[in-house]
Amino acid sequence: MVIEEILAKVSGEKIRDIWYRPAGEVPTDPARRWHGPIHNVDIDVKIFTTNHALTISWARDHLIEGLALEIQDLPLQNSFEEEWCAVSKIAEWAPFLSKSITGFSPVWHKINPADSAALWSMRMEVSAGSSLVLALGELDLSGKPTYHPDGILVFFSTDLARRYRINSSIFSAWGEVPELPPGALNS
Repeated sequence: MVIEEILAKVSGEKIRDIWYRPAGEVPTDPARRWHGPIHNVDIDVKIFTTNHALTISWARDHLIEGLALEIQDLPLQNSFEEEWCAVSKIAEWAPFLSKSITGFSPVWHKINPADSAALWSMRMEVSAGSSLVLALGELDLSGKPTYHPDGILVFFSTDLARRYRINSSIFSAWGEVPELPPGALNS
């Protein structure tokens, strides 16, 4: 199924629950691990809507790395709770719960000119006028987002998502082309 078909299935549905799948042990206190304007998620984010579960994962096909999307109808047939951590009660997710998904803005990158484009970031908008961004990357030791293709960052800050860029895309994680300072093209 192509990305547009997957996203169309959950558009208009309300967000009911959010789960993260970390590498290693599931934390007993998720709010201690994930807090602040950017969540550093290791492997997957699962967003439960009215009728579906949308999973956003980092994926790799040879040298092409990007985000992979998978959708499942509810109720889910397999048990996965032991590998996942419910994060809906974390403060940053509160503005998104019970809100309808109104749109998605996928952001693409090309690692090599001959390769296919891959999804590296995706902005999700909800009915309350709020947005969040899911993008490839991780937080470095100083807490700064940095490109690392086998992790996922969840941005709750518009400003930080607009500033986060990777070399293989002209777009920010938010989906904007950066403005150049006056005279930048003439230098």
